[in-house]
Amino acid sequence: MTNTNTTKDQSSASCSPDTFSFPAIFGTELISITAQPLQYQEGSSSAFFPEGGLVQPEALDSVCNLTLTYTHPGQNDAVNTQVLLPGTPTWNHRLLTVGGGGYAVGYPDGDVMIAFASRGYTTATTDGGHAMNLFQAHPAEWALVSPGNHDQAQLLNWAYRAPIEAAKFGKLAAESYYGTRPKRTYWSGCSTGGRQGIAMAQKAPQEFDGILASCPATNVDRLVLSMYWPQQVMKNKDAYPPACELDGIQDAALAACDGLDGIEDGIIALPDHCDFHPSEVVGREVNCGDGTTRIISRDAADIVEAAWRGVVDDETGELRAEGMPVGARLTSFFSTARTTCDEESGECKGDPIWLVDPWVRFFLKRDPHFDMSSLTGSDYFALFEETPAEFRGLFGANTHDVPPSLGRFRKSGAKMITWHGVDDQTISVREGRAFYDAVVAWDAARGVDTKDYYRYFEVPGASHCSAPLGKPFPLHALDALVKWVEEGIVPEFLETVRLGVTEEESGPMMPACLYPELPLWEEGRGFICKTYKASGNEDKAQKRDEL
Repeated sequence: MTNTNTTKDQSSASCSPDTFSFPAIFGTELISITAQPLQYQEGSSSAFFPEGGLVQPEALDSVCNLTLTYTHPGQNDAVNTQVLLPGTPTWNHRLLTVGGGGYAVGYPDGDVMIAFASRGYTTATTDGGHAMNLFQAHPAEWALVSPGNHDQAQLLNWAYRAPIEAAKFGKLAAESYYGTRPKRTYWSGCSTGGRQGIAMAQKAPQEFDGILASCPATNVDRLVLSMYWPQQVMKNKDAYPPACELDGIQDAALAACDGLDGIEDGIIALPDHCDFHPSEVVGREVNCGDGTTRIISRDAADIVEAAWRGVVDDETGELRAEGMPVGARLTSFFSTARTTCDEESGECKGDPIWLVDPWVRFFLKRDPHFDMSSLTGSDYFALFEETPAEFRGLFGANTHDVPPSLGRFRKSGAKMITWHGVDDQTISVREGRAFYDAVVAWDAARGVDTKDYYRYFEVPGASHCSAPLGKPFPLHALDALVKWVEEGIVPEFLETVRLGVTEEESGPMMPACLYPELPLWEEGRGFICKTYKASGNEDKAQKRDEL
């Protein structure tokens, strides 16, 4: 391994396996190394995250595509870490490690890492030892070594070990290729990748200068179970309303609360201040498409109300998990109250988000043959008590089992940004907010101002790791993090762009405000981040438990 501090000329940086020495990381053993110029064709990456739109295809011709395959001896795994290395003239001396989503540890050949490689970053990610993308999310091949017994090595890889190793490999690969290590190392991840980012801050703070942890899957054990809550309510009621009924209720909520921020723009920017109840529109006729209409039922109103209220135990009244804010669509892609209906009979059935079944079968019950359809209401609530003891603290980003301490990260001088879509239809923004509040409380008890090193922003209109057409999205959040780390420019808000529309069509920029501030419209000034006060300086916030 070369240890010079002088960056190699491009002519001496050969994209071949012989250029790279296997990083001597304790506890790992090399299986193979492959390296070749990146073969990129427009549209060939998994274009799921909006950041993939930042790709500059003309800058990818000189990118070296390195894959290290290794094992943890004695644990019978084979982990692939991919590193993309830009040509020397375009390298910005930064490493960006990219997280995963769902049960995927990372995204080899993913759009985010390719986009940032085209922008000068060395980028790294890992499959964690089980090649699986976001849409092939069943951990049937890796979660168990046998019925009743978890594969502890694979759980550790998914939780945090493989991503930490990817960052280490990325640094050492850069040293082999360029003759010097990156000057700064960053993390970017959303959903599972957001949870991993917080876990990086907790478990490997020395590896990163900055972490962007977006829409994080905090308290993952209760979170995944909460994704089934609307389906359980439907099952309890034996009622499965078609999407148009639930959408009709949310359209009415939008009409009632869109203007609370001072402007009607199709966004409920202040959902906690929305004084609307689903029962108000029971009996209203809604258009279901194809010339058909439906009447909003009491069952549909009850299901929406339960989704907004959160997972409340029927017997104890305990809040098990946060509810969805008004405005988060319950029937869209990645949503939790989806149903499917037979075109001929009109009969509908529940369509649970696919993340829940594997969690219950392979992680909680440890039984590949467990049938989710057998769950009664009491069975469902009992699942919240079945998290295995070995999960306590394993996944990071928890508040209920372990302290949300980021002390070592703070003392390292690193910085972290979290943003969360207010209309996130998969992970409630209230969950992201609750984790940040817990960190603030932990810090405050020790005389620490969390905002000095960790800042949390909420994005009205944004959904899970993305945003609908024309809605705000913090596309350049990583740039804000880099400026904070490298130039000391503290982000007071995150700029957003409106996805899928031209600059002329997008209208004024709605900032993602530093929590707990909100974006309020003022004539002549546009959106201003500040504290909301209702008329008469009386706060009329709609409390969750009043729904």
